Amino acid sequence: MVLRWVLFAALAMVLGEAVAVRWGRRALPGGGRLPPRWALFAAVTGLGAALGLVAVIVGDGSMLSAVTDPALGQLDSRPGVLALFETGAFTAGGLVGWRWPGWVWVPVSVVVVAEGLRAHPQAFLPGWGALAATVHLGAAAVWVGGLVYVVRCAVCWRSAPAAGWAVLGSYARLAAWLFAAVVTTGVVSALVVVPLSSVTSTGYGRWLLVKLGLVAAVSGCALAGRWRLRRREGSVPVRVVRAEAGLLVAVLGVTAVLGASAPPRQGGGTLLVAPPATGPVVQVGARTGEIGVSVAASDGQVVLQLTAPGSDAPGADAGYRLSATLADPASATRTLRVRGCGVGCFVAPVAWGKGTSHLTLRVAANGWQGGTASVAVPWPAHPDPEALERLARVLSGTGTLTVYERVTSDTTRGLGIPHSLTPTGKQFLTSEPYSGGRAASVNTVPGSDGTTTVLLGYPAGQTQIELTVGADGRPQRETLTAPNHLVTRTFIYPERDEES
Repeated sequence: MVLRWVLFAALAMVLGEAVAVRWGRRALPGGGRLPPRWALFAAVTGLGAALGLVAVIVGDGSMLSAVTDPALGQLDSRPGVLALFETGAFTAGGLVGWRWPGWVWVPVSVVVVAEGLRAHPQAFLPGWGALAATVHLGAAAVWVGGLVYVVRCAVCWRSAPAAGWAVLGSYARLAAWLFAAVVTTGVVSALVVVPLSSVTSTGYGRWLLVKLGLVAAVSGCALAGRWRLRRREGSVPVRVVRAEAGLLVAVLGVTAVLGASAPPRQGGGTLLVAPPATGPVVQVGARTGEIGVSVAASDGQVVLQLTAPGSDAPGADAGYRLSATLADPASATRTLRVRGCGVGCFVAPVAWGKGTSHLTLRVAANGWQGGTASVAVPWPAHPDPEALERLARVLSGTGTLTVYERVTSDTTRGLGIPHSLTPTGKQFLTSEPYSGGRAASVNTVPGSDGTTTVLLGYPAGQTQIELTVGADGRPQRETLTAPNHLVTRTFIYPERDEES
């Protein structure tokens, strides 16, 4: 969210300055100077924010994972491609600005288009949604950045109030059109994304109301400034204009929050990609028949990914179908409103209750055995990467143990034939995805019997692991769900056998 706000602010500074500097040149008083350009600094700042967004994507929401265990395959996704596109645009802006400061806006302006394609309205109304979001953000950026430059001119030219009034007048004439464009496209985008019935009952809708209130406050400041402009009383009302600029910056902040939040889902239609998660993610998995199920729960939504054998082939689509019911911690049951978000991908809005909720999923695919799966989702998320690091250290120092293992690719035929292995803890660890003590998401859930459940997620490989860890820090049971198989394991240690 902070990265998106920084990116929007940098974009506003570049585009707004490119327009407003022309007003400044026309109104420049004798002996006066234009305020120094901020466009190059803004482009470099925007580049930093864009790189941060790339890191969040390849780290599956974790900046640390982007360095220690990057999921580079995520860059092939739509959000990944757009983030790289924005990184390239800001890089080009910085290079151009180094030599020609007045032309930074040319490459940076394409970021507006990328943000329009990434914004929520595009998912609900392809084409027109992107156009509305692009116009909305572009107009808002010029409005905010232009006003900031006007404030700087007025401060620099306090001794020449006529010049300050002149540059403010030039801004005011364009700002009226920008205001109309921002409000019109904002209303259209809001109606596309949020049903009127969800405006007050959802977090996304309430943030929209906050944004509306800020825009109303901006309008009040703008009217006060325009009234003073018509009367030309005294010096330029810098305080009023500063207040307007500050409120517009706050509007950009709320826009960043909305861009990083999952909107309420309307019935009908599919999304091109899954909405981005907000905050920590709890990942669990299951298998029913021959279909693997990956579940990613985050604030306000759940994303479900189905995989059948051979579904990793380019363009493969097994005609997946899914319906879901949720039993919350109070045992109240309801059917979720599920929408498609790509091949085998489904998303639904969920207001998670505190405790453990149970999802019942009925899945099917053409040519493959489906069925019903049930998964437990603890909430709120409790990220605990150190728990996995401790587990890896314990296993590395463990001698020979016995692992009873069963593997199946079709749960309708059972969990598989059990067989035993007798590796050392270190040997077993090297064969596991968590051998390095890292996972894209690590959550822990304390048990009433002194054990701890550790939930691991590897979204790039659509793999989830559930580990039951004893008070001594050693794993007792493990369930690994991968796209093509389900593995269940029980661990027995020699000293336990002797005690029994």
